[in-house]
Amino acid sequence: MLIGSIDSEFMDVPPEILQTSMRTHQKYFALRDGKTGKLARRFALVPTWAAEEWRQGDRRGERARAACEALGRKILLGPGPQAHIGSHASTTSRTSSSTPSCGTQLERVERIEALAGEIAKIIGADVTKAKRAARLCKADLTTGVVGEFPELQGAMGGYYAEHDGEDDEVAIAIIEHYGRDRASENDISNCVALADRWDLLSNFFSIGEKPTGSGDPYALRRAALGIIRILNDRKLRIPLSRLPLFTAELLSFFADRLKVALREGGGPSRSDRCGVRAWQ
Repeated sequence: MLIGSIDSEFMDVPPEILQTSMRTHQKYFALRDGKTGKLARRFALVPTWAAEEWRQGDRRGERARAACEALGRKILLGPGPQAHIGSHASTTSRTSSSTPSCGTQLERVERIEALAGEIAKIIGADVTKAKRAARLCKADLTTGVVGEFPELQGAMGGYYAEHDGEDDEVAIAIIEHYGRDRASENDISNCVALADRWDLLSNFFSIGEKPTGSGDPYALRRAALGIIRILNDRKLRIPLSRLPLFTAELLSFFADRLKVALREGGGPSRSDRCGVRAWQ
């Protein structure tokens, strides 16, 4: 086991980029400061080559550090999320090239924006912030950073939003809407997460792309469970019948997912009378 150090000039790069670069490109282990819990200026590795060769300078590491610096400058000095929204107009909103389209990514963002505003009205959240967060929530998809590290979607959008001076709740919502199946303390996050999942579900159902007994390639079951858990965690009541593209088939699909959530302890308690009836 060897311990290496990170040059101080690279510590301005968002830690998610450094960690991801070390893990995927260099096979290093990022370390945290025991006192602050933040990324330390040290990393660990188990060398597969001679230790002396590594000490003299790993060329792969030098290239990776240079890439990290360039990426960091793009984040810190480059355009924020608003500048990337126009790129969505030419990007098709679908999971793969063989999947029927649900419109462009810009059209999807516009649907999420409108829906997040409506949900905010229902649950008493700030409508302007909800719509702003929804407007920016997919903007980082067209950035070079997310192109290089797709797993950093959301996290990078939050950095861009913070750099552009967006409201804190908006930036948090951009970070939290992606890949999170539980409710947030930030109601703006919940508005965007609910809108994103409902748009995904309702539009895929509308074009006939539904889960089957043998598969669920677009994770629609997970999206429905995410909606159920957010509503339950925050004790929210949102009639699904008031949402776009509502169908009886979708209600039945949610009823099945609710049964799963109840079995797993992630849905409304059996004594809670809201159940599915409150969503009709």
